[in-house]
Amino acid sequence: MRRDIGNARLTAALALAFGLCLAAPGPVRADGGGGGGGGGNTDGPSCGRGEYWSDRTRRCERIQAGISPDEELARYAVVLSKAKRYDEALDVFKTMRNPNDAVTLLPDADLAEYAIVLAKAERYDEALAVLNKMKNSNTAVALNYRGYVTRHLGRVDEGIGYYLRSVKLDPRYAQVREYLGEAYVIKGDMAKAKEQLAVIRTICGNTECEEYEDLAKAIAG
Repeated sequence: MRRDIGNARLTAALALAFGLCLAAPGPVRADGGGGGGGGGNTDGPSCGRGEYWSDRTRRCERIQAGISPDEELARYAVVLSKAKRYDEALDVFKTMRNPNDAVTLLPDADLAEYAIVLAKAERYDEALAVLNKMKNSNTAVALNYRGYVTRHLGRVDEGIGYYLRSVKLDPRYAQVREYLGEAYVIKGDMAKAKEQLAVIRTICGNTECEEYEDLAKAIAG
C-alpha cells in the first residue's frame, strides 16, 4: 500500500512538472535555429503579436506607442527577426517613438537583424545604410544579409560574392545556402543552385526545413 501511494505521488509530481514546462513561454532561438548563429546573444521568451518582452518586469507586456521603452522594443524586434518573424519585428520597430534610434540602441552585432527586417520590407537602400554602420560587418550573418540586399538591388554578382564569404565563415548556415542558390537561379545556373539545395538537405537532415523548401520552389520556377 505504501509503495502504491509513493508511486502515485511520484506520478503526480512528474505530471505537474511536465505541465509547468509546457505552460512556460518557450524561448526564441536567437539564430532562428539551425546553422548561422550570428550577431549578439539576444534571446528572450516568445510573446504574442502586439506584445514585447520587458527586461524590467520580466514578462510579456502590451506594446503601447509612446509609452513602451524604445530600447526594449528594439531588442525584442531583434529576437523576432532572428526567429524569422520579420513582419512582427517590423511592426515592433515601427511602434518605437524614434525608430531611427534603433541604430544607436542596438549593439553592433544586432544591426544586421535590423537591416534584414528593413530588407524584407523591400526597403533595401535603408537596409544597406544600416549594414554600412556596423563596426564589424565581417560575420556570416552580416555578409549573408548584405548579399541579400545587394542582390535585390540588382547587383546579383556582388551579392553572390558576399554569400560565398558568408559560407566560408559558416559552411552550415542554411539560410545563406538558400539565398546563394536563389542567386544562382537568377543567373540561370541551375546546377550550382541544386548543389546548394543538396547541402541544405545535409544541414537540415531532411527536405522539410524552410530553407530547402524555398530554394526548391525557386528552382522549380
